[in-house]
Amino acid sequence: MHSAHTTLPKISRQQQPANLAFISDSIFKFLVEDKVSLQFLIQHDCERNIRLFRGYSAQKIAQTVTQQHFEELRQHNVDKLAVSLGTVDLCSMHFTREPPETVAERVAGALTQLATAANDCNIQFLYVIPGYTHNITSKEHTQFVNALHTHLTDANISSISIAAVMAELARKMNISDHEMTLENFTSDGGHITSTICTSDITQM
Repeated sequence: MHSAHTTLPKISRQQQPANLAFISDSIFKFLVEDKVSLQFLIQHDCERNIRLFRGYSAQKIAQTVTQQHFEELRQHNVDKLAVSLGTVDLCSMHFTREPPETVAERVAGALTQLATAANDCNIQFLYVIPGYTHNITSKEHTQFVNALHTHLTDANISSISIAAVMAELARKMNISDHEMTLENFTSDGGHITSTICTSDITQM
């Protein structure tokens, strides 16, 4: 699939400081695998601000990223952070035999820990809610998101939804089938492509 973002302005590192960082499981791997996304990051001097934890649960990411990490980001002039975690927890849900609401509560706990550390360093925190995957049904995903929204509201954590972007793009392409949505907007039924949220995240 071709990326929706085919051209980028020529912005030098001096013109645009690296004020944006990313923390994620493997969902954000398109940032370094897609040529257009990687070009954007290099032009904006953001490539050093990406932390990918492939195969890590939400809690493990929260335990791995320390307060010192946030302090170092702030020293590098980072004041905006996009975080996406919980996909591993969702994909493991059937193996652990947990309901979506339980997974949402655990993910929210990890998010609250990270958001608190970011806020302490005056870094704006945005949670990117995981999108659809082939491991769970759309109904289970909706249950997860609905439960998660309650926790996010209580913790005052801002968020955007990958699934909502997927659904909107599918509607514009007259795609109504869940499997077709996954086929068009993920590389393997789980990992999103740059079509989904490059612009949404970089316009924080």
